[in-house]
Amino acid sequence: MEVAIFILAILAGLSLLALVVGLYVLVAVMAKHRHREVVPWVALSIIASPILVIIILLCIGDDDRYIYRQQ
Repeated sequence: MEVAIFILAILAGLSLLALVVGLYVLVAVMAKHRHREVVPWVALSIIASPILVIIILLCIGDDDRYIYRQQ
């Protein structure tokens, strides 16, 4: 019984770790897709919250300077 609880605790911890890392990866992918610098956005998500940074990236959209550089 104790071994089963230990294994469940390890699996729960690994699942939580995978979720957190996945959120940071999502922030990086969203920043890159919106033509923004990745490192500052990931750093901001570490300081604040990945969910907050995801919402901010959704609100501000693409970097307009990138569009002008392509023309």
